[in-house]
Amino acid sequence: MTDLNPTFQSYLDKADELIISNPAKAEIYLLDILKTVFSLREVLQLKLKLAYALWSESKTDDSYKIYLDVGKIARENSFEEEIADSLEGMALFAGLKGKIKEGLENVEEAIRIYRKLKLPEKEAKASNNYGIILYYNNQLDKALFWFNNTLKLSTSQNSTYNISALGNSALIFRARGEMQKALDFITRGYNLATKIGLNRAISTFQNNMADTLRSMGNYVESKKNYEEALLRAREANDKRNIGMLSIGYANYWIELGDLVQGFEYLKDGFQIYDEMDDPFGKILSYDGFAHYWSVKGNLNKAEKYLLKALDLNEKISVLELQVSILVLLAEIYEGLKRSDDAYYYLELANTLAREKKSNLARAEVLLQRGRSLITNSQFNEAKLVLDEALWLSKEIPHIEIQLTAMMLLSRCFLIRFVKNSLDTSYYDLAVKYIQDAIKLTKEKNLIPNYIHALVIRGMLFSINDENENAERDLTEAMNLAKERNMTIQVRKMQDQIAILKGSTDDKIPKQQIKNIIISFAMQELRKATTSYVEATMTEIDLEDTFLITYKLDEKLGPVIQNVENLNYNNPETQQTIAEVGAVYTFSIGQGQNYNEGLFGPLPFGKKKQAIIYAKMMKDSSQVLKRLDGKNFILFTLVFPSKMVQFFYDRQKLTLIFEDEINKISNVEEIDKMFLNKLRKKILSEFMKDLSGEFNLHKNGT
Repeated sequence: MTDLNPTFQSYLDKADELIISNPAKAEIYLLDILKTVFSLREVLQLKLKLAYALWSESKTDDSYKIYLDVGKIARENSFEEEIADSLEGMALFAGLKGKIKEGLENVEEAIRIYRKLKLPEKEAKASNNYGIILYYNNQLDKALFWFNNTLKLSTSQNSTYNISALGNSALIFRARGEMQKALDFITRGYNLATKIGLNRAISTFQNNMADTLRSMGNYVESKKNYEEALLRAREANDKRNIGMLSIGYANYWIELGDLVQGFEYLKDGFQIYDEMDDPFGKILSYDGFAHYWSVKGNLNKAEKYLLKALDLNEKISVLELQVSILVLLAEIYEGLKRSDDAYYYLELANTLAREKKSNLARAEVLLQRGRSLITNSQFNEAKLVLDEALWLSKEIPHIEIQLTAMMLLSRCFLIRFVKNSLDTSYYDLAVKYIQDAIKLTKEKNLIPNYIHALVIRGMLFSINDENENAERDLTEAMNLAKERNMTIQVRKMQDQIAILKGSTDDKIPKQQIKNIIISFAMQELRKATTSYVEATMTEIDLEDTFLITYKLDEKLGPVIQNVENLNYNNPETQQTIAEVGAVYTFSIGQGQNYNEGLFGPLPFGKKKQAIIYAKMMKDSSQVLKRLDGKNFILFTLVFPSKMVQFFYDRQKLTLIFEDEINKISNVEEIDKMFLNKLRKKILSEFMKDLSGEFNLHKNGT
C-alpha cells in the first residue's frame, strides 16, 4: 500500500475495527470522516472502506455503486492499487448476482495488479474472493486451491480473509463428506473470529458448525449453535446471516420431523432474502419450500417452487445449481406420473452437463435416470447407469451421490429378489450394497445416514430369517438415535423391533409377517433414495380410509371386533385383514405386556398403511382371568400409503383417539357408528391443518 501519513492511517484502522465489530457504526463513522478535506486518493480509500461496510450490512446495491465510482476515478488517475480494490469489490457483487465470468475476470485483473505492486496480503484477500466465486459455480477443487493460496500468502492469522478462507475450505470438505476435517477448519475459524470480535463471521461459522453437526447426528449441539448464531445475527441486524440461518434451522426441524417449526423458519428466511433481493438466497428459500412440500407429499406445490427457482437461476446462470433444480423437477414429475415432463427436464440437465463437461452434473443426471429405470422395472439398464454414477461419485469425489447410488443399487436388487425369490443372488447383492453404505457412513461419521443404513440391513437380515442379526442392527440404530434425540426415528425402530420379536410367535402367519418386513425394507430404501413422499392425495384417498378394531378371543386369539367403511366380503381381503391383525396384536401386545398407545405407520397389505392406537378396555365378554374383565383393543386406521405424511402430528392424533375413546366405557359400545365418527373426526381435524397451510401460501410464499 502507498505510504500514508499516521493520522490518515489511524482513520483507516478505526474503520477496519468498526467494520469487524459493527458495520453499521462503521458506515456512520466513515460518512462523517468523509466530510473532512482529504486528498483525492485518500477519499477513494475511505470510500472503499465505506463500500465494504455497506456490503457487510447487506446493502449490496449501494456498495456496488461506490465500488463502480471509485474504479472509474482511479482509472482516470492511474491509481493502480485502488483500481484493483474496486475490481475486487465489484467481483463479489458479480458473483452474488450469478455473473460468474465477469466476477472471475475482475478478480484476475486485481490479482495481476497486486502481484505487480508486490502486495501479498491483498493478493491473499483476492485469492479468497476468487475461490468464493468459483464456489458459487460449484467448481469445488479449483475453489479449494485458491482458499489454500490465501492461507499460504496471509501473514496474519487474524485477518478477515484468512478467517474466511478457513470457513470456505470447510464447506468444500463437507461436500466431500470429510465432516471431521470440516469441523476442525470451522472450529479454527470460529476461534479466530471470536478472538477479534468478528460478529458477522462468528454467526456464519456457527451456522456452518450447526449444519455439519446435524450431518454428523449431533442434534443437541447443532440446535444450540443455530439458536446462538440467530440471536447474534438479529442483534447485529446481519440480514444475510439471518436468512441463511433461518433456512438452515428450517432444514434441521424438517429433518427431525417437526414440519410446523420448519415451515415458520422457511418463511422467515424467504422474507429476509426477498427484502434483500438476493437471488441465491431466494433460490435457497424456494428449494427449502420445495423440500418441505415434497416431504408433506404435495408434489404440485413442490413443482411450483422448483419452477420459481429455475426461472430465477436462468437469469443468473449458475450451472450446477441449474442442473440440480432440473433433476429435482424430473424426479417430482416422475412422482406425479408425468413421464414426458420428467424426460424433458432430465434431458435438459443432461445436455447442460455434457456441454459444460461437468462430472458432478452428469452424476446427478445418472442418479435420476437410475431412479426412473427402477420405477419402470428396467433393472439391467438401471444397474449400468448407477454403476457409472457410483464410479463418477468416487472420482469427483462426492459422498452424497456415492451413498445414494449404493442405496439405489440395493433397492434395485431387492425388488428383483422380491419378484424372483428363487434367485438368492439378488438378495446377496442388495445386502452387499447396504454393507458398502454402512462402511462409508461409519468411516465418514455420517451418523444419521449410518442409522438409516443399519435399519435397512436389519430389515434385509429379517427377510432372510436372520432375526438375531436383524435385532442387533435395529437395536444399535435405535440406541444411536436415542442419544441424538431423534424421537421420530426411535419410535419407528421400536415398532420395527416389536414386529421382529413378535414374528417368532407360532400363532403369527409367517408369510404375512415376511410381507410386512419386505414392505418395511422397501419403504426405508425408497426414503433413502427419493426426495418426496408419494403423490398428492385426492378425495378418493380420503374415501379409501377405514377403521377396524381387533380384540383377543380366548379360543381364537386376535379377532375382528368391528369394521367401518369397508366391504370385506372378498376372501382375499378377509384373509389380509385377519392375518395383519394377528401380526400386530401379538407384536404390539408382546405376550402379556400389552403395550398401550400410538403405533405406526405400519404396512397393511401391499398398498396401504395403518396407524394403531392400542388400549386396555372393559369387556363384559372377556372371561380370561388374567385380563380381569378387560380386553386388549387395537383401533386400526387404514389408509393409502401416499397419506402417511398427512398424519405427521402424532401428538394431535393421540389426543383425538384418547378424547373419543374416553367417551365410551365398554368394548360393546364400539359399533360402526362410533368408528365412523372417530374416523371422520381424525380426517376433518387434519384437513383443517392442510387448509391452513394452503391459505398461508396462496399469496406469495
